[in-house]
Amino acid sequence: MSAPQLARVSILGVGKMGAAAARRLAGLGYEVCVWNRSSDKARALASDRITVAETARDAVEAADLCIALLSTTDAVRQVVEECRGPSTLVLANLASGSPDDGRAVAAAVAEALPNATYVDGAYCGPPSALEQGTGQLFVSCAGGEKALDARAGAALRALGVTSFCAGVGAARALDYAVVDMAFVTLMSYASNAAMLEREGVDASVAVAAISHRLAAAPAALEAAAARMADRSDGAYESNPTATLATWRNFFDSRRPYLDKIGASRVLPDFCIDVLDRAGASGAHGGADVTRVQEVLRYNDG
Repeated sequence: MSAPQLARVSILGVGKMGAAAARRLAGLGYEVCVWNRSSDKARALASDRITVAETARDAVEAADLCIALLSTTDAVRQVVEECRGPSTLVLANLASGSPDDGRAVAAAVAEALPNATYVDGAYCGPPSALEQGTGQLFVSCAGGEKALDARAGAALRALGVTSFCAGVGAARALDYAVVDMAFVTLMSYASNAAMLEREGVDASVAVAAISHRLAAAPAALEAAAARMADRSDGAYESNPTATLATWRNFFDSRRPYLDKIGASRVLPDFCIDVLDRAGASGAHGGADVTRVQEVLRYNDG
């Protein structure tokens, strides 16, 4: 039995991310066509498996799957308009932006390329991870994964660990949530770096301890999601894992020490503010910490 035919792939925009995607796919045996408004960047990628398109329309017409890695939503919409026509390709928009930005491009594609399948998405990771296929790709389309051409889906999966969501905009929301989690972890470490250094805690020891704690995060988040879905005071107050008051005391206890060593209090001060708005110092002090969603999600605090 012969191997399945690979999709013809075009990359629109070959900045660092686009160039990494082109090299990744070419290295896996895909025939890749690249286009960039600054043509020098595109020509620098030319090889036996990477060709250069003179125009965006040429790139679209040469592809089964076209991946837009342009810098802005407006740039993607402009290119879509320039490529107006009957193409039946899959267009995957991985330009950074919000769920509404994804829907704006979806509308532009529906109007200018009515026969195309629009895939909305976001890539989580640096160019080096994209080139090695080790980052995370979040994608969504109107009909879900089943609506996507198998060859196009395989090419997208080759870019990294891929999560499919149903509905345009969903992938971008997921990307925001995952990136925020990573950034908050970084902020937490940075906020405590001066204390760790002063007390002689080696970075490798700290990272190992943090990693062990983060390994329990998925189960903890699933449990929190169930409590948060109820949203009633009864749910918040039933068998709390850790109360608002407990968390407040935890953050408050470090403030005198941070003042003493001249370190920033910005993170504990922020956390205490959120906890207090959620009721840590009042009637809801005994509620589970998930009650912070009343501030962070509903802004009722």
